[in-house]
Amino acid sequence: MAGAAVVVGALVLSACAAAADSTGGGPGGKISIMANSGEILPEQIEAFTKETGIEVTFSEFDQTKLNAMIAAGKAPDIIRGSGAAETPYLGTRGLALPLDDYIADSDVIDEDDLNVLGDVWKWDGATQGEGPRYGLMKDYSQDTTIWYNKKAFEAAGLEVPSDDTPLTYDEILELGRKLTIPGGDGTVTQYGTWTQLPGIEILSSMVATADGQIFADDLRSVDFTSPEALKALQWYVDAGQARIGYSLVDVNPDGWDGPPFASEKIAMTQNGYWFSGIVGGSETAPEWGRLAPAPVLGSTRFSPTTGATGHYISAFSKNPDAAWAFLEYYTAGQPGIDRAKAGWGLPALNSLREYLPQELEYQKLALATQEKEEAYAGVLQFSPFVQTSAANAVIQEIVPKAINGDITVREAAEEITERTNELIDQGIELTEG
Repeated sequence: MAGAAVVVGALVLSACAAAADSTGGGPGGKISIMANSGEILPEQIEAFTKETGIEVTFSEFDQTKLNAMIAAGKAPDIIRGSGAAETPYLGTRGLALPLDDYIADSDVIDEDDLNVLGDVWKWDGATQGEGPRYGLMKDYSQDTTIWYNKKAFEAAGLEVPSDDTPLTYDEILELGRKLTIPGGDGTVTQYGTWTQLPGIEILSSMVATADGQIFADDLRSVDFTSPEALKALQWYVDAGQARIGYSLVDVNPDGWDGPPFASEKIAMTQNGYWFSGIVGGSETAPEWGRLAPAPVLGSTRFSPTTGATGHYISAFSKNPDAAWAFLEYYTAGQPGIDRAKAGWGLPALNSLREYLPQELEYQKLALATQEKEEAYAGVLQFSPFVQTSAANAVIQEIVPKAINGDITVREAAEEITERTNELIDQGIELTEG
């Protein structure tokens, strides 16, 4: 899987001289979008076309298909992406169009109105959060915060988490043991914590709260064998062995934490403010679903966005003006207002925060906790020489071996370090020759 990503990387670089297959020379032509259908709705596309005359072809986001399209010089005009995890990769390879001139000329999007966490879409060649902006997030959350079931805590005789003082990961491990309720025949009626799915994004965040870092300052290597990184990996191994949450060796049948949290099968989940949409969609969760600050591995509070999911314009687009018109409409127009009203994340534009839902108690409490959390926001740094998906494939292949006791945590850390650095070295060679 990781090796395939390197091959695709070579094809992507060779495609940089090719143009996309979009038609139309300016607004009023045609554009293509590859995104999630649950995030860009058919009625939104229809309204945009009716208003502008720009025809839109939509396809569901598929990373494998996208890589093949880019390699063939047929990239969509607008593409879904994760600003936090992908911007250095996109910017360094020239895959995304800088948007600064468009923003400067826009009548509806002001640079000063863009939330500062959207700066993860910036990359100056050395530091994420600085330089040209390569995309716009649709909304955002500080993604390492904790949603918990207040009723489950009370039933276990446990004090509910504070709304302004973070738990430590060690405390979460202990709470997870107390909140986990065994069922019959080796089953579990309620897990204490969330699905344990280690990735370089969450591991980097954990390590940062212990004043460490996984990537070197120049982003040309990683080290998972530092004391801070070893502690983070050990936490995942301990949690997996204690069976206090779904893990890579005890797979979540739903694929993610939304359904089991809403049905009270897990007592805590590590998700951002956006998860209030899941809470609100349940009959009972608004009564007991509450938001708590991002936990710490050490003593430093740090609460990043690991997603800032949004969209960018392909550098190969033949109709970038029309693509920008759609991003303006989607970010600042009715779709942006509707997303804010639904509570599925905080809006990209600060001026739209007035639309966030505040009718119910859980909504008021969640926003209050989120606003306190903003003091600890920051930008994680990711390497431009490796896709986070490739690094995560390595991590998620090796960590189960440690959970099963086949290797030690240090051996896992050494293998992850070696294999991830091999990917980075290959990315450097592809990029720099």
